[in-house]
Amino acid sequence: MVTTHRTIRRNDPMSGLSRSDSWAQLNYYIDSGEKSSRLYESVYWPDFDPDVESKLMPIIHPEWVYSRISSLDTQETSQTEDQNKGRKVRVRRRTKSGFVNVEIDFDEWVRGKKLEVERCGKHGILMVRDCGAYEFAICRCKNPLCPVCSRIDSLKLLNRYLPALREFDNPLFITLTYPSKDLKSGVDGIKKSFSRLMDMRIGSRKMKSLEVEFYKRLEKSNLDENQRDLQVALFKEFKDKAEAVRKKLGRSPKLRDILNRGIAKLEITYNADCETQYNVHVHAVVDSKAPIPQVLLSMMWEFVSGFPICDVRKARDNYEIELLKYITKPWEVPDELFGEFLWALKDRKKVWVWGDIELNDESVCPYCGKSDCRARYADKVDIVYFDSSALSGFGIAISSCKPVIFWHEMGYGFMWEYIEKLPSYA
Repeated sequence: MVTTHRTIRRNDPMSGLSRSDSWAQLNYYIDSGEKSSRLYESVYWPDFDPDVESKLMPIIHPEWVYSRISSLDTQETSQTEDQNKGRKVRVRRRTKSGFVNVEIDFDEWVRGKKLEVERCGKHGILMVRDCGAYEFAICRCKNPLCPVCSRIDSLKLLNRYLPALREFDNPLFITLTYPSKDLKSGVDGIKKSFSRLMDMRIGSRKMKSLEVEFYKRLEKSNLDENQRDLQVALFKEFKDKAEAVRKKLGRSPKLRDILNRGIAKLEITYNADCETQYNVHVHAVVDSKAPIPQVLLSMMWEFVSGFPICDVRKARDNYEIELLKYITKPWEVPDELFGEFLWALKDRKKVWVWGDIELNDESVCPYCGKSDCRARYADKVDIVYFDSSALSGFGIAISSCKPVIFWHEMGYGFMWEYIEKLPSYA
């Protein structure tokens, strides 16, 4: 086969095109016949059916994915040198003898991380498993502030935890808030406070003191009569559940024992107009037969964290996505705070699981279920389009011989196929 070098023209995308249905989007671009005077990058194409090639031209547009990924510029932060003078970050570096820990300047570390974000998502790896399944791996930076990686991480968390969440009989959605002026202290504080809350022992004496304080706060609250009656009924159910668990265990139960099982995840929002600026909070979904009243949870959360801000409600539709979405919104993080966010999240645990929960075993092949089914390298590709906002994670790439379509399938991962093999489009 002879490979020729061509300069390929592309079509302009319509601004009103919906991105929700990736397959419909691909149909649109293949069927579109509009022309544009702007040019593609020069790419190498193999000689194959010119009709297929002409249909594929409109979707080969590298600038789209690069403009979506490059939401953070690569200039230095506007922090003063005095703030970061002498500040060091411990990182792992690969050497001939293995990995070693070294300390580098904070500003140098931040510049390196920004450069990784800029380069993220431009390449991919085609793999074929022993069972014949096609897997696709995106070469990425794994940075929590990267728009592409934050979306991919959410999809991976959904693959791992979604089956367990769907087995919950009575899912409750809990939010615990920890406002802070300093991001790192806020992340450390909510982690310690959440651990103290879940490990709080609630025996007979503790329950009596909680009951007295519960009714005092209930009287001072601005709840109407119906809401107060509901809180009292929920407290009685919680009290009975705690007593039943105490008799079953033969000791004073912890709150995690009473709440049975659950999954929690860290999330951070930033608001420059707010005095505390950083709203660090934990979203948790618990499976409990005795719902915990919000007044009681507010008391307990204030005792361990100093803040009474919390929320308890029945889990609504698509609560799994709300729980396992991004840690923070990368597009809302100011450039001068890029390093502070990374510093606060570095080496931090972001998901907590407790109780009897069976998670997907990532060591086995999701397609055939065998543990000895290995994924083997097939080819390296250049990603020219990737819509990370869609749940399907749809994208287009160019391999050394032909164009490739890749997408994310829930329960499995990223899959790929040569475009000319798809009967609907070739």
